[in-house]
Amino acid sequence: MKSIRDLQELVWLQPHATQRVFELRAGEEVLGSLRWESSFGSLADARAEEVHWTFKRTGFFSPQITIRLSGSDANLAVFTPNWKGEGVLDFSGGKCFRWLGIGFWRSQWAFARSSGEHLLELEPKTAFFKRTAVVKVTPDGRQTSELPLLVILGWYLMVLRSDDDASVAASTAVICSAT
Repeated sequence: MKSIRDLQELVWLQPHATQRVFELRAGEEVLGSLRWESSFGSLADARAEEVHWTFKRTGFFSPQITIRLSGSDANLAVFTPNWKGEGVLDFSGGKCFRWLGIGFWRSQWAFARSSGEHLLELEPKTAFFKRTAVVKVTPDGRQTSELPLLVILGWYLMVLRSDDDASVAASTAVICSAT
């Protein structure tokens, strides 16, 4: 089986448009997965390179996303977003990474070291009502032990943002049609 660290480019695919299930692929080989526990809510199951995590968004006014090893009650890391959707991922051992919107319209996203070097970049694509993205791993990213987690968490953050944007658009449409 290939390792995420050995590759420069990966692809996130959604096999079925009606399910919140995604596969991280290198060609036809599945290297990771992200699956929501239900159609609603933020609890997701993430797997890559024989490691199994859970992600969950908590809080409303001060949201955070907790990352835990599956079956554990202790946070491995916590992601704290800012108002722009960017944020900081703090690991319990002290490591820290930044989540950044890149490009003029913030259409691409990246995890970077606190010093600014990008470790990976995600670029969403559209594919007939299915969500997909290209993941580009930098040489510095391939040297990062947290890379598999960062690749999956980055996609989780992008899907949540897309869901939130769709909810806002739907709410706005309902309010506008009622007036």
